[in-house]
Amino acid sequence: MKVWVTNESSSFARGFDAWCDGTGEHELVNSLRNDELDYFRQDSIFRSQEIDLFDPTLPTMISRSGAEIIIHQLPITPELAYEHKDYALRHNIEGSHYVIEAAKEVNIPIIFVTSRHINKTKISNSFHNETISDLYNITAKTVESLLDLEYPNHTSIIPPIIYGPEFDSGISGLIKTAINGDDVVINLDPDMSHPFMHASDFFDALGLVVNGFKPEYSYIEITPDPKDYISLDVIITELENNNLFLSYEIHPDKDLILDDQRVSDHISEYFNWEPKFPIEDGLEDVITKIREQHDNKGTE
Repeated sequence: MKVWVTNESSSFARGFDAWCDGTGEHELVNSLRNDELDYFRQDSIFRSQEIDLFDPTLPTMISRSGAEIIIHQLPITPELAYEHKDYALRHNIEGSHYVIEAAKEVNIPIIFVTSRHINKTKISNSFHNETISDLYNITAKTVESLLDLEYPNHTSIIPPIIYGPEFDSGISGLIKTAINGDDVVINLDPDMSHPFMHASDFFDALGLVVNGFKPEYSYIEITPDPKDYISLDVIITELENNNLFLSYEIHPDKDLILDDQRVSDHISEYFNWEPKFPIEDGLEDVITKIREQHDNKGTE
């Protein structure tokens, strides 16, 4: 199936493009490898060479690409939202509105990759949580509401914490930091378990949703089985087992109770899917590929 992914220079889009290329399952029609769209791409303060969501010709571009479905992600990440609040509000909300309008005009569905946690109950004053977590989640919740009100032909995906060689944050960021020998501050509770998932497993699941899209699937959660959630301590140990040692400080994020009130179904309710990569094999695979990337850069 031909897929249009917004923010095509993001880690997510590049990872999906690599998965499409490797599996042949789908085609990312606005891939960075598609130089026919280079004329419309421009640099921003966040990323380079992307088609602007505010471009008035966006519906025409999507239509002419032959795209059969749009995968939409918020362009301003939680970290960028902290530094650029005005951009987060405009690009995440208003930009998403224009994507919805384009989908309406072309008459194709949207899969929205939303935030893991929308509703949070604040139990102490934390500047970090208020500005980074809450603002991003507010924009995600607003886009979910826009889709519900304006365009029923959509499904929202509640994602795991994805790691892969194309990604720059999360576990992938820790691996790249360790390889570069830099220090890092970790804002996760080391004792709390998280739904980490290898990018290949996530895109396998996402590919099934693309093929079997139905708008009545309101919220689909793509995560490991809760018994397979992993704590940060386990991740750090696995990195050390692969001879990667971090110089880090942990600032546990314990100030908010996660209270997700959305009614969602696990992907296994609709599709025959389960992740293939246990954390040990997944990390070994990603570490090997990131080391290769690092070594290749060093020889250029």
